[in-house]
Amino acid sequence: MILAITDIMRGHDALENYLEWVRRGAPGVESRILSVATSPREYLLACDGLLLTGGGDVHPKFYGREDALPVVKEVRVERDEFEFLLIREALVAQMPILGICRGCQVFNVALGGSLVPDLLSLGINSHRNGAGGKQTHPLQLVPGTGLHSLLGSDNGVVNTSHHQSVERPGKGLRVTASAPDGVIEGLEWEDPVGKPWIQMIQWHPERAWGESHSFSREILKAFIGAMEDRGVNEGKRN
Repeated sequence: MILAITDIMRGHDALENYLEWVRRGAPGVESRILSVATSPREYLLACDGLLLTGGGDVHPKFYGREDALPVVKEVRVERDEFEFLLIREALVAQMPILGICRGCQVFNVALGGSLVPDLLSLGINSHRNGAGGKQTHPLQLVPGTGLHSLLGSDNGVVNTSHHQSVERPGKGLRVTASAPDGVIEGLEWEDPVGKPWIQMIQWHPERAWGESHSFSREILKAFIGAMEDRGVNEGKRN
């Protein structure tokens, strides 16, 4: 199987976290990096799943908040537009999609949702300051959601490294998890029937492999399982 991973475009070390996460948790899966320099249809459609990575902020013009430009960071319109295209192509192809941090946010915007451009501007403490880059917070999972089922828990503790968050979920999406301050930490389909597997999460499981909780392993396991199921179903159709 081949997993498409979007290029963070901010340095090798950050991207390596994702590659190592897949190597450790799914050693039989090949990773393919997709960036604006590649042809999305040609490369993506040869893959079995799409991982939307973290990185700089989505340009606020894409969710009607051009006024927020002074508070956003590391904006790259070419990356936004490229990933919007990848998301459209992956959904049409019924490809499993996992979005992490920015990946959750860009997916939400692609489906017509909006973002909180900067948590501090709303009087909410930033989710990325302190603890030497290893800040954590409690997580409350919404009962009855797919994420709640696959993680097998009502709550937990996750790492955190973001100053933006989902504000209004996009079309067909529902909230799966939140932080104690009400910040949305996860999205999935409200009605998954007939749609590809997706999970959008705000924290970074690729940085948490060695932690005592199993969230990191369980999310990757579910994602890879969805890729395998898609392969079986594609084989039945062919």
